[in-house]
Amino acid sequence: MARVNALVGAYRLAHQAGDGRSLERLRLVAREVGRELPAAAELLRSGLAEQELRALCWNVSSFLSDQQVELIFDLKLRPPGPR
Repeated sequence: MARVNALVGAYRLAHQAGDGRSLERLRLVAREVGRELPAAAELLRSGLAEQELRALCWNVSSFLSDQQVELIFDLKLRPPGPR
Protein backbone atom coordinates (compact mmCIF):
# COMPACT_ATOMS: atom_id res chain seq x y z
CA MET A 1 0.00 0.00 0.00
CA ALA A 2 2.95 2.34 0.65
CA ARG A 3 4.00 1.99 -3.00
CA VAL A 4 0.52 2.99 -4.16
CA ASN A 5 0.46 5.96 -1.79
CA ALA A 6 3.89 7.11 -2.99
CA LEU A 7 2.69 7.05 -6.59
CA VAL A 8 -0.59 8.82 -5.81
CA GLY A 9 1.23 11.46 -3.77
CA ALA A 10 3.75 12.09 -6.53
CA TYR A 11 0.94 12.35 -9.09
CA ARG A 12 -0.89 14.94 -6.99
CA LEU A 13 2.24 16.98 -6.35
CA ALA A 14 3.24 16.87 -10.01
CA HIS A 15 -0.13 17.71 -11.53
CA GLN A 16 -1.95 19.70 -8.86
CA ALA A 17 0.97 21.57 -7.30
CA GLY A 18 3.24 21.73 -10.36
CA ASP A 19 6.15 20.05 -8.58
CA GLY A 20 8.84 19.31 -11.16
CA ARG A 21 10.71 16.83 -8.95
CA SER A 22 7.57 14.71 -8.57
CA LEU A 23 6.97 14.81 -12.31
CA GLU A 24 10.54 13.60 -12.88
CA ARG A 25 9.92 10.74 -10.46
CA LEU A 26 6.81 9.76 -12.40
CA ARG A 27 8.86 9.84 -15.61
CA LEU A 28 11.34 7.43 -14.04
CA VAL A 29 8.50 5.12 -12.99
CA ALA A 30 6.96 5.22 -16.47
CA ARG A 31 10.36 4.39 -17.97
CA GLU A 32 10.96 1.51 -15.55
CA VAL A 33 7.52 -0.04 -15.97
CA GLY A 34 6.65 1.05 -19.51
CA ARG A 35 7.67 -2.10 -21.35
CA GLU A 36 5.54 -4.37 -19.18
CA LEU A 37 2.72 -1.88 -18.61
CA PRO A 38 2.43 0.80 -21.30
CA ALA A 39 -0.44 2.40 -19.36
CA ALA A 40 2.15 3.64 -16.84
CA ALA A 41 2.65 6.61 -19.17
CA GLU A 42 -0.80 7.80 -18.06
CA LEU A 43 0.90 8.97 -14.84
CA LEU A 44 2.37 11.77 -16.93
CA ARG A 45 -1.08 13.01 -17.96
CA SER A 46 -3.00 15.31 -15.65
CA GLY A 47 -6.72 15.02 -15.03
CA LEU A 48 -7.08 11.42 -13.88
CA ALA A 49 -10.11 10.89 -11.64
CA GLU A 50 -9.38 9.61 -8.13
CA GLN A 51 -10.65 6.08 -8.77
CA GLU A 52 -8.81 5.87 -12.09
CA LEU A 53 -5.62 7.22 -10.47
CA ARG A 54 -5.73 4.71 -7.60
CA ALA A 55 -6.37 1.79 -9.97
CA LEU A 56 -3.49 2.85 -12.22
CA CYS A 57 -1.13 3.32 -9.27
CA TRP A 58 -2.11 -0.09 -7.91
CA ASN A 59 -1.27 -1.69 -11.27
CA VAL A 60 1.96 0.24 -11.69
CA SER A 61 3.09 -0.55 -8.14
CA SER A 62 2.85 -4.27 -8.82
CA PHE A 63 5.60 -3.90 -11.44
CA LEU A 64 7.96 -2.05 -9.07
CA SER A 65 10.12 -3.58 -6.37
CA ASP A 66 10.35 -2.01 -2.94
CA GLN A 67 13.95 -1.12 -3.74
CA GLN A 68 12.95 0.73 -6.93
CA VAL A 69 10.30 2.71 -5.05
CA GLU A 70 12.75 3.57 -2.28
CA LEU A 71 15.32 4.84 -4.78
CA ILE A 72 12.90 6.78 -6.97
CA PHE A 73 10.89 8.35 -4.13
CA ASP A 74 13.72 8.60 -1.58
CA LEU A 75 11.83 6.79 1.18
CA LYS A 76 12.08 3.64 3.25
CA LEU A 77 9.35 1.02 2.85
CA ARG A 78 10.92 -1.67 4.98
CA PRO A 79 12.18 -1.38 8.51
CA PRO A 80 15.91 -1.94 8.78
CA GLY A 81 16.84 -5.57 9.44
CA PRO A 82 18.82 -6.84 12.40
CA ARG A 83 22.51 -6.08 12.35
